[in-house]
Amino acid sequence: MLLFAITAQLASRTEPSQLDKEIAAFAEQMRGEGWTAFFKAVSYLGSSLFIIAATFALFAWFGWRSGWLKAAPIIMGTGLVYITNTLAKMAFGRGRPEEAWGIEAAGASFPSGNAMLALSLYGLAAIWIGRDVWLSQTTKRISYVIAALLILLMGASRLYFSVHYATDIIGGFAASFAILALMMAILTARR
Repeated sequence: MLLFAITAQLASRTEPSQLDKEIAAFAEQMRGEGWTAFFKAVSYLGSSLFIIAATFALFAWFGWRSGWLKAAPIIMGTGLVYITNTLAKMAFGRGRPEEAWGIEAAGASFPSGNAMLALSLYGLAAIWIGRDVWLSQTTKRISYVIAALLILLMGASRLYFSVHYATDIIGGFAASFAILALMMAILTARR
């Protein structure tokens, strides 16, 4: 939560932080046709429509394999992160960068909903796969790597199109991580 508090403090300033400016300048230098197509595809994997569909698909798959109660954290975690993000955006009301281009983004900028939801969905999926006794260690490790890459790429895509500041992404990751850690602690304690 400390990381979220720090980024929230930076996001509450009227001007972007030095970190925000430097990362935005780096992202601007990367622009090119190939990167644009790649990051548009990545952005789709963090869109609300995709996250909702993937959440219910994973819930159905995990529920079928292990039981509906054991799969419930997928729905609960993603839903709790979505609600928290909505409330945080209303509380902070940070405007988006003026340099935004290439994709549509609406609403407040802090914290990044795409970053929060990506960490929630892909993180929970990796945790669930990691707990599956029937899957091999190799499969579990691959799922961790894929989840980490998807999460990081989601944040990078938002920076690439300048629809978020770096502190929005970092704050989104921190908030989502804290929510999932708390949720996992509660679920583990109940066992």
